[in-house]
Amino acid sequence: MLSMKKLFLLLLLAFAALSVAAQNFSIGSTSVNFIDPERNNRVINTNIYYPAETAGQNVPLASGEFPVIAFGHGFVMVHTAYEFLWLDLVPKGYILAFPTTEGSISPSHLNFGLDLAFIISKMKTENLDETSLFYEAVAETSAIMGHSMGGGAAFLACENNAEPTTMVTFAAANTNPSSIQAAANVNIPTLLFAGEFDCVTPPIQHQYPMYEATASQQKIIIDIFGGGHCYFADYNFLCSLGEASCIPQPLINREQQQSVTLDFLSLYFDFMLKNNAGSWQIFQDSLQSSLRIDYLMDWNTLSASIQKDEPSFRIFPNPFRSNIIVEFPVGMPYDSIIVWNSLGQEMHKALLQNGSQCEIDTRSWQKGAYVVMLVSKDGIARKKVFKR
Repeated sequence: MLSMKKLFLLLLLAFAALSVAAQNFSIGSTSVNFIDPERNNRVINTNIYYPAETAGQNVPLASGEFPVIAFGHGFVMVHTAYEFLWLDLVPKGYILAFPTTEGSISPSHLNFGLDLAFIISKMKTENLDETSLFYEAVAETSAIMGHSMGGGAAFLACENNAEPTTMVTFAAANTNPSSIQAAANVNIPTLLFAGEFDCVTPPIQHQYPMYEATASQQKIIIDIFGGGHCYFADYNFLCSLGEASCIPQPLINREQQQSVTLDFLSLYFDFMLKNNAGSWQIFQDSLQSSLRIDYLMDWNTLSASIQKDEPSFRIFPNPFRSNIIVEFPVGMPYDSIIVWNSLGQEMHKALLQNGSQCEIDTRSWQKGAYVVMLVSKDGIARKKVFKR
């Protein structure tokens, strides 16, 4: 029998699905050469996909105002590798803009980041230009996104930049200049996606350090179980070639990884860019109940109803090197602690003393992901940690 909470979640999901289906726009497209006068009139060729009444090139937009999402491609990848994104998001009422710059084997990560930031600003001026296709069609909210190199460039774009409403990255790569260092100056809400078995930009070396360094007090990282690097895009020969030597290979397929990604991404954007509080509640519930992902979250506006469901313990440092400290309130109902590695091997098991913390020596542990579980007769609480 379904619990009341699960039944409520199913009803919310059904309502959200009906709401999305009710605004099913056609997809229009255009190509624009934006000019940035601050960088020697740099030309930023941009392919744009937008909600339209009828599908086609340069067709009029549908009536309404739509959030703009600027997306940065991966290293030596092309924007068409991200068709799955515009096919899903544009019909729901979003404008997606893909700069085609920095596609060579020696790209400028900084310029790519500045291109993404410029597109957001430029699209807002297009909204005021009576001669523009996008006149009075651009909403105030916006997002900067990117995959791999483009994900790292998104951090460079959002460093000391409060104009975008939010930033979302897929398997973000540490860039030059460092996106990890830039994260210390990113203060907008941030959502990072990672693939558990990504060996191209291993999460422990790339996305988790970015997450930890990000200054924003509203940040989330979603780690897709069994996910890889290239499945955050449609098939691309060069990306697949780079991932071919990964051990282990992703345990899920491209369709499954993209399904997980879009499930969470759609709800997140519906809240962040369209201010749909119901979608935020479903997003939070899905984070806690999904068996397809793990996550870390630091969000200072969580409602009390969400906070009370979070495991009442914390682990630091995370990522760690030689030891971890598990801190929990005196009198909490858990009586033992178990730590497993990613192969399912038990690394540590002990009874919990009636104290405020316990320390675990991890010097002999290999680099990688570990799951810490607190166990009682009534259930478990779990968190994921990483050794550098």
